[in-house]
Amino acid sequence: MEEDRNPQIKVDWGINDVRILHDAMECYISTEIDYDKHSYEKEHVEGMKKTLYSMILEFNYHRLNSD
Repeated sequence: MEEDRNPQIKVDWGINDVRILHDAMECYISTEIDYDKHSYEKEHVEGMKKTLYSMILEFNYHRLNSD
């Protein structure tokens, strides 16, 4: 799965964009997907959602501590 990480891209998104993508991932996960055809996908998608959630938590933490 290491080969899936290259090449990486960088995007210039705000926190609202990250929240929208996190919500979209939640909708995607809640749909009926045949993970037998795409065995890697469930773990990968859930990992992506977890990363997005971590980004949101970190943003909220820094915002609360900066006030």
